[in-house]
Amino acid sequence: MKVNETMMETVIQMGEDKLFLRHNRVIPGRRTLLFVHGLGETGACFREVFQDSRFDEFNLLAPDLVGYGKSSRPHPDGRGFDSHVKRLWKLLEKYHTHNLMVIGHSMGGDITTLMCAADSQGIIKKYINIEGDVTQFDLFISSEAVKAEDKGNFLANARELVKRNNNLSLPGEYKSEIGQFYAGLSLPRVYCYGTRSLSESTQRFLKENHLDIMAFENAGHWLMIDKTAEFYSFLYEYMRHD
Repeated sequence: MKVNETMMETVIQMGEDKLFLRHNRVIPGRRTLLFVHGLGETGACFREVFQDSRFDEFNLLAPDLVGYGKSSRPHPDGRGFDSHVKRLWKLLEKYHTHNLMVIGHSMGGDITTLMCAADSQGIIKKYINIEGDVTQFDLFISSEAVKAEDKGNFLANARELVKRNNNLSLPGEYKSEIGQFYAGLSLPRVYCYGTRSLSESTQRFLKENHLDIMAFENAGHWLMIDKTAEFYSFLYEYMRHD
């Protein structure tokens, strides 16, 4: 497979924030893939997509969320998911993105679910959620993180993950407001997970809501790293067809 050598790095000023972005040559009007990473990660967890020449037909955007990686630290009132969503939309506006498909991993799945739910103009055409939270049953890392001494962005996001995915005021067995948003989305979407990672309770939630799924055998939470070839082949075939 020919290697794509076109990855570039840009720092984008957004008010008082600086957003670090990995991207290829962005061509207005071309289909765009936006990759959003999880808690404690960076956009580098998707670096393999830039090494796959099949994706030369897409604009590729893989930012470090503000507060992570090479991006700046946010102000205290800019740490939440809604702030992340607003900055991602500003990023897309900068590049005049209209035909958009999004891929979110873990916490990035929560953030991109909120993006999809708020997309009243139908800009997002397809969505792949990689083990984003849709129930309260896969919050172990986040639940442990909220016990940490760190008072910064990581802790604030971990707390929001727990709060939004374990809302005891919700009726029924499943307590995730993010999961309710995800189940209610009308755009084409697939929930991807590793069979060594996702809880049986969350798998049951997906089946009960008749949601499209793609299971990767013997993969863990970072299935795009555990099963790189399989995941990116699936992603390419799913995103290239209308």
